[in-house]
Amino acid sequence: MIKFFHIAYLSVSLGACGQLIPEDESSSGCLSYIDEQEWDSAITCYEDGDFSDAPEADQEAEEYLYLAQWAGAYGGKYEVVGISIIESFLETGGGDEGDDQGDESSGGIDFETKATTLLTAGTISTAILEMQRAVELLTAIPEKYRDTSSSEAAYFASDLTTIGGIYVLFLFELQKVDFNAGLSDTELSEEELIEKADAVLETLANGGTIVSDPALQEQINQKFSELESQPGDNNAEKLENLIREEEGSK
Repeated sequence: MIKFFHIAYLSVSLGACGQLIPEDESSSGCLSYIDEQEWDSAITCYEDGDFSDAPEADQEAEEYLYLAQWAGAYGGKYEVVGISIIESFLETGGGDEGDDQGDESSGGIDFETKATTLLTAGTISTAILEMQRAVELLTAIPEKYRDTSSSEAAYFASDLTTIGGIYVLFLFELQKVDFNAGLSDTELSEEELIEKADAVLETLANGGTIVSDPALQEQINQKFSELESQPGDNNAEKLENLIREEEGSK
């Protein structure tokens, strides 16, 4: 059975019926923007408010929920939260045990089209930076609360691992599309292309620090292995070969 997020920042877009996060005085104002799906205002509220992106490590699980709300605002901005996306991801991208496995290249979500649209609009660099920020916010929640196998796992641990998987795979596609565009940019040096490719490998290599679900870890690790095993003297050549291989299989 597909599980919906109980986290308050998704309560409106998912229509969740589970327990909502208690609002404290400091976060209620930012959550009001999320309830109205005013994502930029919510992001600004967290960025400009008295919120730490590296909180103390010895707090109770619920004291870190604002980090998930903050990260969720970035996801909302790029339309990678919502009931149809979560359902698609869980059903076809490695969700609950027993779900049918569909197109695992994107978890059933057309991340490539989203990334290409952002590239055309000239905002893909901003999207990459902001999704990297979202991932960093999720990893700022102590692993013992995010890891579903931990004896201290929070009640929302499975939700965090799902949204973490979505964010990692979306970021991967953003970086890959940006790199592919960079191949035809005569102003980019070989060193800059290698740096972009290195960032793609880093996204996949670090994905497991967010995603504790074995099926999602396998999906991300498979992409990492496919990229790392490509021929080439550096990561830029490997990533270019992977892209050409994928284009040839379409």
